[in-house]
Amino acid sequence: MRIKKNFFGIGLLIVALLLVALPVGAQEGNLSAEEEELLKVVVVGFENFQNLSSFSSEANQTTDQTIVVGRGDGATVVEQSIEQSISGRLDGGVGEPLTVEIVIAQDIVIESGALPATETSQTIDMVVADDNLYVRFRDVTPLAVAAVFPDGWVNVTREPGRIPGFEVFDIEQFTNVMTNLRFFPVNNMVISRITELPSETIDGQTMRVFNVVFDSDVLFASPEVVEAMGLLNAEQLGLDLDLFLETFGANTTLEMTLWIGVDDSMIHRADTITELAEADFGDAFGTGQPLSMTQLVDSSVIYDDFNAEFKIIAPIPD
Repeated sequence: MRIKKNFFGIGLLIVALLLVALPVGAQEGNLSAEEEELLKVVVVGFENFQNLSSFSSEANQTTDQTIVVGRGDGATVVEQSIEQSISGRLDGGVGEPLTVEIVIAQDIVIESGALPATETSQTIDMVVADDNLYVRFRDVTPLAVAAVFPDGWVNVTREPGRIPGFEVFDIEQFTNVMTNLRFFPVNNMVISRITELPSETIDGQTMRVFNVVFDSDVLFASPEVVEAMGLLNAEQLGLDLDLFLETFGANTTLEMTLWIGVDDSMIHRADTITELAEADFGDAFGTGQPLSMTQLVDSSVIYDDFNAEFKIIAPIPD
């Protein structure tokens, strides 16, 4: 079923961005004076993060989604559950393009109607270096799924068609987004509420903890998000990207909790919950029939190794 592969590709995109996405600075808006003061602390944390020459991250993410194509008894229902462990490293000087290394180990369960559930496990290695995106699938089960992926590393920038699923991406824009930390805005135009929670301790340092609730309508219409989502190959997907983002934003809640060090004003942890209520993307995908989707994504990222000395080397394609 074509839509399964397309939505898997979009899911992979979101996971990749999770490790590199950082907000742009503050703007004027409608928060209270107290919330404005809290926002200043959060923005400083992100600005300090952007000035790092390197860092690493470890993340866990769960995704549960249901896709329904068609109407009534003739509709196709696909339920998908994804468990992911993600590690990443970024290296590069201030103002220079970053090199990025991401490893995603994931287990996917797909159920559709009376058909037996399918379970797939795989590890995806991705490296962006010298303006090239390198990808490798390994430890793939079952063997029937493993057979569709090439052995070893592939330079997807030069051979975009060799890895199934990556045809849904504009590879050049994918690379640009992964090496640019400015992905979505955090300012009082896109935030509907910000509160401070009781402090906690990470690695012996006291953390101020902030809960941030976004105005998803405004967020997903922002120029930063529209530009970043341009890495989807809209023509290949048959996708009206503007309508997709409008529908997604109108039906999504996005909440982030941040742990910021009192001593170093750095972000040490970021938890995000994104929930998409049932929404019809049929017009956005031009299917000519309803295509509804619900989704819940729960992720937690730990950041470490600030300004550590390590070097990400471009792999040699097989």
